[in-house]
Amino acid sequence: MEIAEMLDEIRKKAQEDADLKEELLRTRKQKNPLSAFCAKCRELGYPVTCP
Repeated sequence: MEIAEMLDEIRKKAQEDADLKEELLRTRKQKNPLSAFCAKCRELGYPVTCP
């Protein structure tokens, strides 16, 4: 699965799940938001890695 497809799936899940949406939005406030977002994606089972 390509990264764009994975991100689209995550976006759709977040639209349906308010708690997940809030968790993803919370990553913006972390010291390193990109790494925090990628880590959350991996927790969800998507092999998203940061550069």
